[in-house]
Amino acid sequence: MTTQIVELRAQDTHSLRKTILRDGTASDVVEFDGDDLPGTLHLGVKIDDQIVAISTWHVRNHSDHPDRLGVQLRGMATAAPHRGSGTSAALLAAGVERCRASGAELVWAHARVTALNFYVRNGFATVGDQYVDATTGLAHVDILQILD
Repeated sequence: MTTQIVELRAQDTHSLRKTILRDGTASDVVEFDGDDLPGTLHLGVKIDDQIVAISTWHVRNHSDHPDRLGVQLRGMATAAPHRGSGTSAALLAAGVERCRASGAELVWAHARVTALNFYVRNGFATVGDQYVDATTGLAHVDILQILD
């Protein structure tokens, strides 16, 4: 079995965005604003030529830290058979490291409450109160990791 973290095109993320991120939500939109902007990075995990996890990284400052170069993590999803295997953590770590190497000072996201423990275990802190995301209708909380 060959596992690789690879750069993807935006359209390569759409299948997992639809099946994982939009399943049972109020939206079926799989194209995100900023997907095709210069500086946006799409990363995925390929196992034996199949994409099993995805993430998108937009250069976008956090409103609480407008003076610090920020990157917003969006659309992270892992196919069910690969959850809990370390695949998601490896993808997240690779993305955060790329952000750090590019000069970003922080990474942030609107995280689903159901995934919050994963992000906290991987170095993120919660910021603010829980809210319902208007696009998905699901409970979210903002998360943030300061990069040193």
